[in-house]
Amino acid sequence: MKNDYLLECINSLKNTGPNGFEGLIRDLLERWTGQKFRLARSGSQSGKDATSENINGCVIAAEMKCYNRRTVFSSRMLSGELSEAVTSLPNLDLWVLASTKEIGDKEAQSLRVLSEKLNVEILIIDSRDNGVGPLQAFCAGYPYVTASFCINNGNDVDRQILIERLNEIRSHQNFNVATDQSSVRERSQFGVL
Repeated sequence: MKNDYLLECINSLKNTGPNGFEGLIRDLLERWTGQKFRLARSGSQSGKDATSENINGCVIAAEMKCYNRRTVFSSRMLSGELSEAVTSLPNLDLWVLASTKEIGDKEAQSLRVLSEKLNVEILIIDSRDNGVGPLQAFCAGYPYVTASFCINNGNDVDRQILIERLNEIRSHQNFNVATDQSSVRERSQFGVL
């Protein structure tokens, strides 16, 4: 298995805070939606590490999980995070789960079922150790944001290798089709076009 240099750079970031994985995802979400996001302070965050500030628009909360490969997901824990977010933000429209590890089918299905009961949309942006997952594609969709953030906040990031990896992801024949279709559908659904 070949290591993904983009994931190595992401994993070299701190897990939390404005200069860590949470900050990277916040910056990417701001570019994607055009909305401002605020990071939550450490402590009880009620299922959200960042929340959109747009009072009159779509209410978005994001939970960021920076895991190592050995971490075992708990459907119960992830479902609890989603439930807490909905409880603390009754007008929540979209809950984003960004993860450095792949969310399994069982966990994803459990979250989808719960989100339907709670009447909130979810978006899972996770990574793949082999190939390209939604997290890698999301980062490659905004290569300047990703590269700048990782170079400024990561440990020993090789700018050239990182840019080559982002370009490799972007040049894949299915990249534009997948990102254009999901971006238009999701952005129009959530009123952020």
